Amino acid sequence: MRRMTTPTHPLFARALCLLALLGATGLCLAQGSPALACPEPEAVADEARRRFQAADATLHLSYGRVMEGLSVEARAVLRKEQRSWLAQRDAQCQAALLSGPGGACAQREFHVCLEQLTQRRTAVVRAWPGSP
Repeated sequence: MRRMTTPTHPLFARALCLLALLGATGLCLAQGSPALACPEPEAVADEARRRFQAADATLHLSYGRVMEGLSVEARAVLRKEQRSWLAQRDAQCQAALLSGPGGACAQREFHVCLEQLTQRRTAVVRAWPGSP
């Protein structure tokens, strides 16, 4: 019986990296081809940063609207929780950045993390008890 092996030819690894670009950059980074994983690191990072900034602006607006409709006591609770969440979000994404493979797309991954956590938080804030 013939055993299947993974081809190790450099062109095969590059082809896999190109396919991975359609989904995730992790495979390319694992193959040691950060240039293929992030062909334009500054442009990719800038786009991720813009997406995070948009998500952050949406959270800010939602937070303001919810705060307007809350009692003084409920505002204090939400404000305290929001400050705690902000510190936790930043620490979580910074830890993921430091523990990740690094490379050309590290800043992109950092801002994607911020964006995703911010979008989740927006949903929590919008559903806050007593919000309009």
